[in-house]
Amino acid sequence: MTISLLWLILLQLYFISDTYENESKHFSFNVKRAISKTVEELEANEINSYYDLNNLYKLNEIDLSKNKSDTTALKEIVVYNNNKETNQTIIYKNGILAQNFTVPNLTGNGIDSLDLQLLYGKKEYKTINKNINKDLQSSPEKSYLSFKALDVTTKKLFRDYILDMIKEKPISMRIDKEALRASLDKNLDEVGVFLDFEFMVSNFDEKTDLKSNIFDVNQENCFATSFLTDDIFNNYKLHVNFPERNIYLRSFIRYTFFISVIFTLIIILTFGISVYQIIKQKKISEIKSDFINNMTHEFKTPIATINLALDAIKNDKIFNNKERVLEYMQIIKDENKRMHNQVENVLRISKLERNDLDIDFEDISLNELVENAISHVKLIVEHRNGKIKFENNTKSSLISANKSHFTNVIINIIDNAIKYSIGSPDITVQLNSQAKYYELTISDKGKGMSKQVQKRIFDMFYREHTGDVHNVKGHGLGLPYVKKIVNYHKGEINVKSEKGKGSSFSIKLPSI
Repeated sequence: MTISLLWLILLQLYFISDTYENESKHFSFNVKRAISKTVEELEANEINSYYDLNNLYKLNEIDLSKNKSDTTALKEIVVYNNNKETNQTIIYKNGILAQNFTVPNLTGNGIDSLDLQLLYGKKEYKTINKNINKDLQSSPEKSYLSFKALDVTTKKLFRDYILDMIKEKPISMRIDKEALRASLDKNLDEVGVFLDFEFMVSNFDEKTDLKSNIFDVNQENCFATSFLTDDIFNNYKLHVNFPERNIYLRSFIRYTFFISVIFTLIIILTFGISVYQIIKQKKISEIKSDFINNMTHEFKTPIATINLALDAIKNDKIFNNKERVLEYMQIIKDENKRMHNQVENVLRISKLERNDLDIDFEDISLNELVENAISHVKLIVEHRNGKIKFENNTKSSLISANKSHFTNVIINIIDNAIKYSIGSPDITVQLNSQAKYYELTISDKGKGMSKQVQKRIFDMFYREHTGDVHNVKGHGLGLPYVKKIVNYHKGEINVKSEKGKGSSFSIKLPSI
């Protein structure tokens, strides 16, 4: 059972861990998608915004094929950027050179020559300290629309120009921080990630000013993606981290984990109860075995005494002696009564266990009950040269009780004090009055009990283990009976004891 339970717990932990790992991978995949889309939008917006802000370009298409037999065609973009503050003009040229030429055909297929074309790029960047007064620009609207109408090659040339022009600018001037945050927020929402995040842009692993207020690049939940990769002079990376990532992921397995824990605890509790019951039943079995041994011993002595008395009566000398016969008959009667009382105790306890005992209550003085009980055991105490002292500290001790049963309760406790006293018994009975109850304390100076024994003396059939020594008669029914009767009277009983120094039983009963 233990091995199966451990494997079940390990299996639950494995499935929970596997679920967490899968959710973590799914989260990472979605975040990377969102960041990649954000990077693409940033790169596209940077190019588009530059078109809108500058609008300074001029296209020159030069066709040299009309002037030369072996022609070279040039498709070129030329941009003039005038800076009035510095009195400088930046001239940027970028183009594709196409060289057409004819070569002899060496394949021998009947064709004299082949026309070939070689394409290669040419880029020129120049700064002059003089403004060029030329009308090189259109209105922003026309410039933008003209670019949209350009062919793919020209667009590529113009894009290269823009990247070359802006690569020296700080990243904080190229990318707007709030626009970056808004783009990240939008794209993360689209993939189902609704978490607070922090971001930063680095260049060659150095932090830049483009970042959120709080950012830890060393955090384990950080994602990084390169962007503006066409810029060979910079190595920009966009870092995004999620401080509450683990809490977010744990929320996916929270209910699964909770249900697993609940059912596992139920199984552990059931397992523990089963083991406890097995151990308890084993102890009960041992106690019952001890009870049977004690009862056998208790019945064996009176039976043997009765047999001896009967054998003696059969003797002619005894049979004709009336006084001796009456003496032996009294012994037989006493022993028979003793066995009858033991059987009655067992039956009485059985009824108490089934709550089948009818008890009639009457208003009676607890002081009288105590004195009556002491009178039953006084001769036994005196026979052992002991003493019993009763201290009544009450003026009135009226309670609602069953006279017979509660007298038996007091007798049982005093009888135990006599049995477990070493030498002559020294017993003190005190009756005290409290606010709403009376307290009856019976103390002795006997051999006392250990803490472990004190916890179990009110258990059915329990007796302190003494091996096969039966120096103290009993069968473990007296104190359980006492506790049951006290509970019936809505009272409580406690014991204080120390090994070798005696015991003290305290009974609290509600007053009328």
